[in-house]
Amino acid sequence: MLQSIVQFIELATYKCERPSGENASECLAALAEVSNQARQAIFQDAVLHKVLSFGIYMPGKDSMAKLYIIQVAQKVLTTSPTAAAAGILICQDQSIIQKVTELLVEACQLADLVPISAALDAFYDIFSEDHYNQALADCGVLEQMEKGHQGLVALYKRSRSEKLLNKNELANADNALENLLPFIAYKKKEMNLK
Repeated sequence: MLQSIVQFIELATYKCERPSGENASECLAALAEVSNQARQAIFQDAVLHKVLSFGIYMPGKDSMAKLYIIQVAQKVLTTSPTAAAAGILICQDQSIIQKVTELLVEACQLADLVPISAALDAFYDIFSEDHYNQALADCGVLEQMEKGHQGLVALYKRSRSEKLLNKNELANADNALENLLPFIAYKKKEMNLK
C-alpha cells in the first residue's frame, strides 16, 4: 500500500497532478498517523526523500498537499519522548533534515494560517531536542521566525476578525503563535545564540 501511495506522489510531482498528489499525501498522512510500521517504512528507503520533494515542489496555492506532507514529516521525525518510546528514529541523513526544514520554512511563508500553524507545530515537535540544531543554524530558521513573528500575529488577527478560520483552526493558530517566542528563546539558549 505504501509503495502505491508513494508512486502516486512521484507521478504527481513529475506530471503536476495536484488532485492525485493531494489525495495520495492525505492517505500517506493517515497511514503515518495510525501505523508505527508505516512510519518506520516511510523513514527508510528514500521514501521520505520522495515525499518531502513533493511537499517542497507543490506551489503555495496547493497548501493542503503541503499540510499533509508536513503531518507525515512530523509523525516520522518527531523527537518528543512519547514518539521516541513508540520507536521513532532520529534521522542521520542531513539532506532529509534540510528538506524538512525547507518545507516548513516555505509553509510558514504562505498567507494561510492552517499550514503555517501545522508547520510551526512540526518545528516544535521535530526540532524540540538538539538532534537537528545544525539544520536550524544552517538555514537561519530562528532568525526567520523572529522576523516573521509580527507578520504572523497580524495575519492571525486579520483571520480572526474576518472569520476566515473555523474555531478549531483558530485555536491551533493561537496555540502555534503562543509557542513561537518561547520556542525561539529555548532554542537560542540551547544553541548558545544571542
